[in-house]
Amino acid sequence: MVPGSTWRFARARETAARTTAMSMRGWAGGGRLGSDGSFLVAASWLDRSSLVLGEVDWLRPATSGFGNPGSFEVPSLGRTVADPGCTSGGGLMQELATGSTICRFDYGPQITAVPVEDRMQGYARADWDWSDATTLWMEAGFARNDISREVSPSFPVLNTPLVPASHPANIFGEDVLFQGRPYGVGQPTEINYYRHDTVRVAFGGQGSLSDRTFWDVSLVRSANDAVLNPRDIVAANFQAALQGYGGRDCDTAPTARTPARPGEGGCLYFNPFSSAFSARPGDPTYNDPHLREFIVGDYLGEGTSTLQTLDANVTGFFGNLKGGAAGYAVGVQQRERTLGFVYDTVTRHDGFAFLIGNPNFAGDTDVVAGYGELMVPFQPWLEVTGALRFEDYGEVGTTLDPKFTLLIAPSSSLSLRASAGTSFRAPSAFQTLGVQTNFVNITDVDGSTTFAGRRTVGDPDLRPENSQAMNFGITWQPSAFDGELGLDLWDYSFEDVLRKENAQAIVNADPYEARIERTSAGTISIVNVAFINADAIDTRGVDLFGQANVDWALGTLRPFFRATIMLAYDVTNAGMRTDGLGRLNRANVGAPNQVFKANAGLGFARGRFQGNLLLRHIGRYEDDRGADIDAFTTVDANVRVDLGEWFAEGLGTTVTLGAVNLAGTDPPFVNIAGSYDPSSADPRGRRVFLRLEARFGG
Repeated sequence: MVPGSTWRFARARETAARTTAMSMRGWAGGGRLGSDGSFLVAASWLDRSSLVLGEVDWLRPATSGFGNPGSFEVPSLGRTVADPGCTSGGGLMQELATGSTICRFDYGPQITAVPVEDRMQGYARADWDWSDATTLWMEAGFARNDISREVSPSFPVLNTPLVPASHPANIFGEDVLFQGRPYGVGQPTEINYYRHDTVRVAFGGQGSLSDRTFWDVSLVRSANDAVLNPRDIVAANFQAALQGYGGRDCDTAPTARTPARPGEGGCLYFNPFSSAFSARPGDPTYNDPHLREFIVGDYLGEGTSTLQTLDANVTGFFGNLKGGAAGYAVGVQQRERTLGFVYDTVTRHDGFAFLIGNPNFAGDTDVVAGYGELMVPFQPWLEVTGALRFEDYGEVGTTLDPKFTLLIAPSSSLSLRASAGTSFRAPSAFQTLGVQTNFVNITDVDGSTTFAGRRTVGDPDLRPENSQAMNFGITWQPSAFDGELGLDLWDYSFEDVLRKENAQAIVNADPYEARIERTSAGTISIVNVAFINADAIDTRGVDLFGQANVDWALGTLRPFFRATIMLAYDVTNAGMRTDGLGRLNRANVGAPNQVFKANAGLGFARGRFQGNLLLRHIGRYEDDRGADIDAFTTVDANVRVDLGEWFAEGLGTTVTLGAVNLAGTDPPFVNIAGSYDPSSADPRGRRVFLRLEARFGG
């Protein structure tokens, strides 16, 4: 241990009322390095187990029209017919107005609300006083996230493959098309895996040019490597298995010594009918377990992104106004960003039955910026600040964004503030060049829901997003007690908003337009969307806050509250204006929001003891059909005790015991897959945690 340094170690364990749990370990230390330097190092490890929605008692069915047992388009009947063993095999029978029947699959129990996560982070910083006027510094950081999540036993097969009449399990006696998935009810889930490695290195220096002028220079470079490994059905292999040419030992090459024959030798049939459930090894309708290795493949992608930022600025003071010296800052910035993804051969050739695939892509942006800021205290009670920022995005364009703030303090207990400004966001390389396929729950025109693919394609002609922000606020510090009360009125307007098109909105507008791909039974299989510039999002609201310190005989009380009241949330797209205030907004490009949200709490401190009580409230709102979504209110509590050197001399110890969502409140029901809104509620229920911190040195 470095002489004179101080070290802290922490260990925490969180256990939920449900199966998910978390443990964390961390340490940090720092001190002087000789007479001119100092250092700080820290590291942490986090392990989190999963929560799958089959483990909660408030889940309602979330069904897909692609099940196993499945459904079959029968040409001679001119309609789709559910597998006769649908209900007995665990499926859900649906009768359509067309006379078709579909066997649906409840995938809700396999939705992962909290994935398995292993996280490691490290950080180090060193500072060195080069001279009385100059300090140099360096930072380095690393983070690794390993994430895995359970998904359905297999994804839907969206291309409705052919089951030949010669298939030994085909009960229809003619070629039929399969609408379903190869593995469903009663089968083990698949595991999707993701890894992110991030490295960040920074160097810089700061100092003074005079007693009123200062400089600061920094160079920061970061890189992220991502590995994506979901698993999906290889479309060609599944079709081959339906025709009797499945299995790793089935050689269908023209050069094979013995011509392959369906269902013979090493060639296997896959049985998509419910008769497979009762079949035994040796039966012609039996599904060999080795077929799964042949049918299901790894969708492999590796992405690399980098960001390098060079900053240089000069700050200082000048003049001597009635309110003090005026301040200024001028600077330049240069940013280089790259992003690229490469995929395996099957993925590049759109070879998967649900996730389809992605092409390799790469892109970069180079931005040069300059900025200036001026702060003028005209009077002790009046301060005005103005700022201007210019950015050049090359082919994307340039932007010039001003910001102004006004601070008025008519008395020592009252202050008024106002600000107005604009900002600019250019489309990313992924939004202009990338391709992504994921899954989404879609409600069709007949009211039925299905688990469909959403394929998003980048648009190189995207325009930058612009925004305007205005704020008016007041803070009052009453003389009657130690505390403050405040209010802020805000108005944010966004134009050319960068958003992914909403698949549900496309279906609602025209359920049979060209971007919607359907199976032969009419079920939605894929909705093709794009990154777009939505016309506008305009939102207004009020923030209220207050806090106080109250000393009394037993200790100090610290009550506080913070609330937001949303007054407007208007979404405009393709010239159509939608009132999205207090709505889920799944059918437009807006975001879920509530009219009222608030946190309120009470802290208590006495000597080595601290306690906190926190109330969190998310107000009621509506889904897109007008149905109410209940409010979500939880209570958190914790106590912290500083034990001093109770365990050993020179070793300080602190213990914290607490609970999040103390009452174990369930999230309110939302009529979407998973039965809750992840942006507004937490599905984990009551979580109890214990934290132990030790410190020594110094």
